[in-house]
Amino acid sequence: MFHVYLKAIGTGASCWMPEAAERMGIHQTQSYCISSSKTRRNKVKQTKHILAGLMFLIVTAVWVVPAIATAAEKCPPPEKVMEAFSKVFKREGQVIHVKESIVPGLCEVDMMVNNRKGILYIDPDAKFFFAGQILDVEGGRNLTQDAMTELNRLSAEEMTKLESLTAFSIGTSDKTLYYVTDPQCPYCKKGEETLKKLAEAGKVTVNFLFFPLPMHEGAEQECVSIICDNKGLEGLESNYKSDNQCPEGVKKVKDTVEFLKAKGVSGTPVYIFPDGTYHPGLLPEETLFEKLGIAPQPAAPEGQATKPAEPAAEEKKD
Repeated sequence: MFHVYLKAIGTGASCWMPEAAERMGIHQTQSYCISSSKTRRNKVKQTKHILAGLMFLIVTAVWVVPAIATAAEKCPPPEKVMEAFSKVFKREGQVIHVKESIVPGLCEVDMMVNNRKGILYIDPDAKFFFAGQILDVEGGRNLTQDAMTELNRLSAEEMTKLESLTAFSIGTSDKTLYYVTDPQCPYCKKGEETLKKLAEAGKVTVNFLFFPLPMHEGAEQECVSIICDNKGLEGLESNYKSDNQCPEGVKKVKDTVEFLKAKGVSGTPVYIFPDGTYHPGLLPEETLFEKLGIAPQPAAPEGQATKPAEPAAEEKKD
């Protein structure tokens, strides 16, 4: 017996839209903010109950052992998968690749639908589709998200494209990180605080990309205002908004959203790293340092305060 858990919540804390279903032709209109904090466990549980009625179900796939031995060896050809997809979802698409998944008897289907890449699962006989995410119980990893990250890894050309979509930047380091944010996303604010400290310390240059979510009223106007009035981080932190909705700003926000959606992004915050991979959801500081190759600040010994920084030479007194 194999349990395939179809999970709609990504790792970390984030604000997101259930667009994975929409890509496959299942329209959802509600959006959610999910927190990974222990103090918000009750809210998470409540949200999961709501998702149970709105999103995907937990599916238990029970395969007969002899059938696995023969069927798991081979996956259906792309043509057969496409035929099944069109029949079920009544939509056009393109099958990029079909391969065996980590779950015996279940094949992973990488697809392009509406110029956006996504993942479905199908049985070897192409009789059943499974839409959702596979979670590794022992390791705690979201294997579908890992596959999505690799599938949507940005190319060198696409990383260059991000430069033209950048709303503003902070920091002067040679090490660059792109941060996808929404002015009204509470978890984005937490990530921004960490990135601001790293930028001020000369550890990283952060390029901000605006991805306003429809559930945040006025967020798109805020993004455009910050760009048009050149308010930068100060404007983002203060939720700056003006009547200045210049065409250049409107276009940049629109182009950014379209580009990121095509890469599988559906919520905020998202960290895009120099190697083209990205991580959706708020990252703990230690994980962020590891991903960026930055040595974490050593903690002071227990009961001993951290030694303050030495003052600049011109500030020293006799």
